Amino acid sequence: MKLINFIIGMAFLPFNIFANSFTGIVQPINDVNLSFPISGLILKNHTKEGNLVKKGQALIKLDDSLATLEVKKRHLIYKDKSRLNGLKEEEKIVKSMLGVTKKLYSKNGAVSKDEVQSMKIKHASVVSSLNNLLENEKKEKVDYQIANRLLHQYLLKSSINGMITTIKYSKGEWVKQGEPIIRVIDTSECLINLNIKKEEISKFKLFSEVKISLNINDKNILKKGKIVFISPTADFASGLVLVKVKFDNKDYAILPGLEVKVQL
Repeated sequence: MKLINFIIGMAFLPFNIFANSFTGIVQPINDVNLSFPISGLILKNHTKEGNLVKKGQALIKLDDSLATLEVKKRHLIYKDKSRLNGLKEEEKIVKSMLGVTKKLYSKNGAVSKDEVQSMKIKHASVVSSLNNLLENEKKEKVDYQIANRLLHQYLLKSSINGMITTIKYSKGEWVKQGEPIIRVIDTSECLINLNIKKEEISKFKLFSEVKISLNINDKNILKKGKIVFISPTADFASGLVLVKVKFDNKDYAILPGLEVKVQL
């Protein structure tokens, strides 16, 4: 009897009660596959599948022993000032000798003009060597910075906040340049992709709020969301328009991949 009354009651409900309800699939706000820009041997895993990580957190380190030695070598070369200091002292001495030579020539001709010219050439040569060394020092600094940056490539860090869902390689294994080895997913916020018929797209307004519902084990989960994207074009094959709804999922109540209802 209750079932009959329910069916009769449903018959008298407004025709459009479900007209503004749409179904979509949940996706994480960020889903990244991380890889190394170089090839190498895994030295250490700093994390494991299921761990929550922060942006910039170290995940995997490759064997960087040779790169570390290269950085140390470049640093020693850059910091070695012995030749530079020696040339600076030599320039001071030659400059002083040039001054004395000029005075002797101008006052009483104790030295010849050729000797003055020779001292000028010697001073110019020392100055030229000093300038070349100063320029070379700039190159040595750049070489050191490059080596240091290359060293950082041996450590893979997370580019987002999220959870480690996949680690393809373990300590001691070789990884190739550019090959995805770790997947990190951020589900603290999620997106719902809705494919809407072009006849119904006028119902959707950018940044308007919607209701999201999901039934799991007879438990109804309700959330609020916001329309963040409405495609300006329809899909050529299906004629459907993509609409994206974003919602807060910091309680991780709704898993990506599930189908949910969106109510305008």
